[in-house]
Amino acid sequence: MKRLQTISILLLSFTLILSACGKKAETAERGNDKTELKQEHKEWYSFPEGMKLAENSDKHIIVDFYTDWCKWCKVMDEKTFSVPEVEAYLFEHFIPIRIDAESEEITEFKGQNYSYRQLTQAFGVTGFPSLAYLSPEKEIITIVPGYVEKEPFLNILEYVSKECYTKDVPFESFKEDGDCQ
Repeated sequence: MKRLQTISILLLSFTLILSACGKKAETAERGNDKTELKQEHKEWYSFPEGMKLAENSDKHIIVDFYTDWCKWCKVMDEKTFSVPEVEAYLFEHFIPIRIDAESEEITEFKGQNYSYRQLTQAFGVTGFPSLAYLSPEKEIITIVPGYVEKEPFLNILEYVSKECYTKDVPFESFKEDGDCQ
């Protein structure tokens, strides 16, 4: 009798799951799915694409080191990178690159071959998310580990794009003045 109850409960659960999946599929087909209402975001470049693009550009480069399991990487995608103001500034002033820090895919950087895992280590990244800021000449300016909210992220982007780091202007002074003179 107990076994029959368990089977009945499993069948009922399975039926409810299938029913919910069917409704979601119907909603998506009608165009009422919330995901369709979201703004289309620009795609970040792969490492080879971004580095190739950097060869003919005077833009700084930002490399987002992430992992699939990283909760804060997902939060940063949702609450920082996807904000229209951030995305617009980022794509206008930088070459944004994404690297899956655990990938064994091979890429080339400065004449050497690395897996993305090895490249992550070569950059000195030890936690996720981490953002590497590079000069247009592909030199590392700094690495910022951890989740960064919208406003501080915009401040960092502006500080780097205005090349305040080359003028020995402390970041804190820049945040107060908004200028690197």
